[in-house]
Formats: sequence, structure tokens, C-alpha cells
Amino acid sequence: MECPSAVEQNIPFFDRLYSERSAALLHQILTLEELRVNPFRDRICKVFSEDDSGDLSFEDFLDLMSVFSEGATRDVKASYAFRIYGILAAVDGLRACTVSLTLSWGARGD
Repeated sequence: MECPSAVEQNIPFFDRLYSERSAALLHQILTLEELRVNPFRDRICKVFSEDDSGDLSFEDFLDLMSVFSEGATRDVKASYAFRIYGILAAVDGLRACTVSLTLSWGARGD
């Protein structure tokens, strides 16, 4: 079976990390060359971790590598881009603000 090059290159890294525990800690994941220089590295790890801690199980790591691979569809990449850049959180915050303002305005009787 042929591994994508990015995964294949990081097998020794993950062998070391996962030999002692079931998840790699965020500060360890951030030492990967692909993430070390990315300004969104913390957010990327949090989006892909099951508990939003940034700690990645091996399956989480594979998901991350899959989404960032050339083979991922545009829809998958776009979905994760919205989550990584926090656009959905900003939209949810805007909705909450709009509802709050609407309720406040309506309470005034105007």
C-alpha cells in the first residue's frame, strides 16, 4: 500500500509520539514542519481534535493530512477552511447579536 508522501514522511515522528500514549499533545504536533510556520497552526489542531484541545489521535492526524492533501475535494477543503478561520463562529456571533438587538428594539416598543 502506498502512503501519501506527507504521511509517509511523518511515520517516525508518530511512532515516537504514539508509543507512549493514545494522542499526541498539541505542543508536540506543532513541531511538525508543515504546521510550525502556519499562523493558524493552533486553530488547525483544535479543529481536527475530537475534544477541541488540539491534541490529536492518530486518526485525527490522518484526517488533517487527508483534508490538506491534493486529493481532497474542494467541498471538503472549503468546509474545513470555514471551521479553521472561524467564519462559522463569527456568523453565529453575529446572529446572536442580531437577535439580541432585535429583542432589545422590540422591548422598547418602537
